[in-house]
Amino acid sequence: MEITKFFDPYNKQHVQAYRILMDTGSWPEKFLPENITFTTAWQAKLALAIAEAWVNAVENDQVCMDITNFIDPTKKLHVEAHKHLEKTGQWPENFIPKGMVLGYNWQMFVNAKMRTTWW
Repeated sequence: MEITKFFDPYNKQHVQAYRILMDTGSWPEKFLPENITFTTAWQAKLALAIAEAWVNAVENDQVCMDITNFIDPTKKLHVEAHKHLEKTGQWPENFIPKGMVLGYNWQMFVNAKMRTTWW
């Protein structure tokens, strides 16, 4: 079986194995079937498959984004939303995109980031 037909960029175990390959230069032990073959440009084909899977996930709102990466102190809408949060304890309705993650200590990081720009 060819590596490019075996590898599934939607399978979390396959992606984790690929990360190990990138970090160490070797696939994890016992990950690949014994009959695997490596075709021409297999690395580029796997990278392309992973990139396409990522684009599909983004397009289908399957990617979680952390609030501290989303919030932008240079955008007036974000500054106004932050002021609303400080006043009411809640973000304005429909401000936070679908799939947004409020990570550990998100308030501290958002507050620090928002105070880097003053309107």
